[in-house]
Amino acid sequence: MADHSSFALIGGHILAGCLAVTIWDILCFFKADIALVSLHRFTWKTAIFLVARLTPLGYLITITIFTVEINLDCDTLQHTFRTLLVFVKPSTTLLLLFRVDAVYNQNMYMRFFLAAIWLATLGAFMLLAVVGIAPAEAFPYCFAVTMPALIMPVAILQIASDTFCCLAILYNLGGSSWKERMVSLKKVVRPNHSHLTDVFVQDTIISSILALFANVITGISCALFVPPFYSGDVAFMASHPVGKSTNCRSVPAQHFRLIRVQNFLSVASNERI
Repeated sequence: MADHSSFALIGGHILAGCLAVTIWDILCFFKADIALVSLHRFTWKTAIFLVARLTPLGYLITITIFTVEINLDCDTLQHTFRTLLVFVKPSTTLLLLFRVDAVYNQNMYMRFFLAAIWLATLGAFMLLAVVGIAPAEAFPYCFAVTMPALIMPVAILQIASDTFCCLAILYNLGGSSWKERMVSLKKVVRPNHSHLTDVFVQDTIISSILALFANVITGISCALFVPPFYSGDVAFMASHPVGKSTNCRSVPAQHFRLIRVQNFLSVASNERI
């Protein structure tokens, strides 16, 4: 069985890759972000945009430090990860919604549809926050053991939200609203540079494809990691006398945490081999 250092090493490599993708996305959208902020001046939209833009970077840096540098036990690390994840994923989707609103602001049906997806994503992650942050003994074991089953739909919902936003941006690059918006951007930012539209389009295509690729990687990771957790928890629940009962009484926290840590480390060990 792998120890905590090997798990931290594997997690560190994954987080380093995510951090590189996030930095690359910031660089790709740097000119476009300056244009959007300059266009809106300092309003509530600008504040939301800056928070949504900087949250993923701060999240990845914090988690990387906690995983690699600080010697935290798996239970504390898991609670920290879930707590910060609740804030970073909806803000990432909000950033994409902001971009869609900037380049495609005439179709109200599309905007309402994407806003509904974002609200559903926010609600799902709030549910994960309540269950993930609270002590294990605060919930019946039969409910706590279904957490891995809840993670997969939430991840799929997040992937669908980001994908729809990226496709909306790509689909409307040649639309009239896009061209009108780019004329406004050129007047505000670079009135003497006619190639701004081409640069903005190239940055958008690169970043959107990169976001879709990151979503595919996220989906593959969920497919590889979630089933072992779920199968291990179900097997443990079936073998536990309280798990067989219909009363669903609370099981001591150490039982739940032990089986979760064992599954986590066994998966990390198998991946390393």
